[in-house]
Amino acid sequence: MSKMANWPSSILLLSLMLSLLFNVALSKTLKRDVKALNEIKSSLGWRVVYSWVGDDPCGDGDLPPWSGVTCSVQGDYRVVTDLEVYAVSIVGPFPIAVTNLLDLQRLDLHNNKLTGPIPPQIGRLRRLKILNLRWNKLQDMLPPEIGELKSLTHLYLSFNSFKGEIPRELANLPQLRYLYLHENRFTGRVPAELGTLRNLRHLDVGNNHLVGTIRELIRIEGCFPALRNLYLNNNYLTGGIPAQLSNLTNLEILHLSYNKMTGIIPSALSRLPKLTYLYLDHNQFSGRIPEAFYKHPFLKEMYIEGNAFRQGVNPIGLHKDLRKNKLTASTFALAIGFFPKRRVQLWLEKIGAIEPFPGNLATCWSNIKEEEALERYKLITGNTVVFPRFQVLDRDGLEDKDDWLAASPDGVVDDVVFGLPSRGVLEVKCPFFGGEMRNASPWKRLPLYCVPQAQGLMEILDRDWMDFYVWTPHGSSLFRLYRDVEYWDTLKFALHDFWWNHVVPARELYAKYNITKPITQLSHLKPEPRHELCSYLVYESKRIVDNSKLLVREINGKIQDY
Repeated sequence: MSKMANWPSSILLLSLMLSLLFNVALSKTLKRDVKALNEIKSSLGWRVVYSWVGDDPCGDGDLPPWSGVTCSVQGDYRVVTDLEVYAVSIVGPFPIAVTNLLDLQRLDLHNNKLTGPIPPQIGRLRRLKILNLRWNKLQDMLPPEIGELKSLTHLYLSFNSFKGEIPRELANLPQLRYLYLHENRFTGRVPAELGTLRNLRHLDVGNNHLVGTIRELIRIEGCFPALRNLYLNNNYLTGGIPAQLSNLTNLEILHLSYNKMTGIIPSALSRLPKLTYLYLDHNQFSGRIPEAFYKHPFLKEMYIEGNAFRQGVNPIGLHKDLRKNKLTASTFALAIGFFPKRRVQLWLEKIGAIEPFPGNLATCWSNIKEEEALERYKLITGNTVVFPRFQVLDRDGLEDKDDWLAASPDGVVDDVVFGLPSRGVLEVKCPFFGGEMRNASPWKRLPLYCVPQAQGLMEILDRDWMDFYVWTPHGSSLFRLYRDVEYWDTLKFALHDFWWNHVVPARELYAKYNITKPITQLSHLKPEPRHELCSYLVYESKRIVDNSKLLVREINGKIQDY
């Protein structure tokens, strides 16, 4: 014993770690989980099965764990804690054997072709924290047993065909923070009981068949104390906006578009201290919008079209009407065919045949995180950022009037280098990574499709360089690009052809005649999927990216200079 007591503490620690690793290696996977995963394996398609080798999903001997399966040791056994099998075209009903994985904490089966209902046995997964079933073909009513998942923090059920009422049992999930139910067929009212969820930050029930009023939704005193984002759009809600909505003091995004709401906009709503995006469009609101909204320090955008407001009521921010008759820098890559299928879609939008892109989860994420990203950029660089309004290419000295070209910069930076002015523009990106933030890492290289936008912004704002800042929850990257006049000349030639030879004449005909099928009726003006100069511009974009500078890359707060 005295000899043991003289051992260095480091040797004892190493011995303990080796013993622990040895025990882990010898641990057997719980038979319950082995049986459940092998039942799932027998029901899945070849896309999954081919990589699930061996009988033990947690790995056996030289065989690694099955792809998408994460295990941990509990006592003398290994148990399955994560099952992530997404975007592999799984066809068929929800695999009921999953509900036997009682230690499961994450279940991600999104972007497959699952059909039928969620089985009531889902309530057995009491340790589940994240359930992601979006982008499937699931249907029928949600089982009330879903309210037994007491550890659940994230619930993604959007883009399915669920029907019936939203179950009140969801209010029994005390840890729930994010609830995504949009793009389904839910009917009835949004349960007011959801307001009792003290941790709920994001509620999205848009694009369903819901009825009722906001007053009914917020009738419980002290409701939704942590809610930041409320999406009620594209339903059949009626009534007005109650002044009591201003009690939701953490609200940042309020999306009420495309309902049947009426009445005036209460001035109390402008007292929401963090309100950033307000969507009121396509309802039956009337009267005036209180002046306080136009003085709100954080309100970036307010959409109001499609209502009965008095004449003179104006939107706030970079409203899509400003962009309607312009070709903006963010669409330059589409306009020349970097994404061939989307060039014709952009043409249809610009002639007025389809509505502009309304946004999605990725744009919502970017809108929410842009402020945080800007603060991080300023901290890293020490730069002062100025936020200009919507900019049009209409400078003195230009031979042609190019006011059909425009841009919405995230900011401009004025600096002095060696006593000389240095004028830059800032573009901020907050990639969504398909919602899988565990895969979020700062870019090491700029995508080629960013170059047309970058060069367009520099030209329209008459700036010499661009800081392209890419923010993720785990770190960020800062790239520096420089203005390239020759590239711009070629790009502008291709954009001019798209606008004046395809958009403008087609838009005039579309407005003048009763055209219901523009793809065929205006086929002589429809652009090809790619402009003839697209390949050259892709090649030149690669050259510009190769010559760009990665100034800073940080991982988890640790900055690496390049």
